[in-house]
Amino acid sequence: MAHPAGDAPDLTLRTVRRLLSPPRLRRLLRFAVGGLLVGCMAVAFAWAADEAQSLFFRITDGRLWLAPILGAVGFGVSALAAQRWFPAAPGSGIPQCIAAMRRPLELVPTQLDARTGIGKILLCLVGLACGGSIGREGPTVQLGATIMAYT
Repeated sequence: MAHPAGDAPDLTLRTVRRLLSPPRLRRLLRFAVGGLLVGCMAVAFAWAADEAQSLFFRITDGRLWLAPILGAVGFGVSALAAQRWFPAAPGSGIPQCIAAMRRPLELVPTQLDARTGIGKILLCLVGLACGGSIGREGPTVQLGATIMAYT
């Protein structure tokens, strides 16, 4: 009776040597280290985002009139900071990663640089601390892609 998955792979010594070749092992190590770094960054960012939201609730507790003022000032400062120091940071980050994958030589240096990734995280945290309804997914993806691009 035939095996349901088809024939078993032929693991000859030559195949094993090719699979464990130094270039493949280096690539595997890069992906493993990059994955660990991205995971640690994602967890740290999730924790910081929760803390930023908690800060907003502590500041505005019993002072609801302060929420729109804090939002207006915080978003204004964030917009100015984005224009001045992080010009590639606006947007969710996911379209920028997709575009950088399609044209890596052109866009990885601008869309997936460390300054933009860190700026996106900081601006997102400021927005959350000012009461913004901002998702963490886009910045996590963009900074994760930045880490993997340079690992």
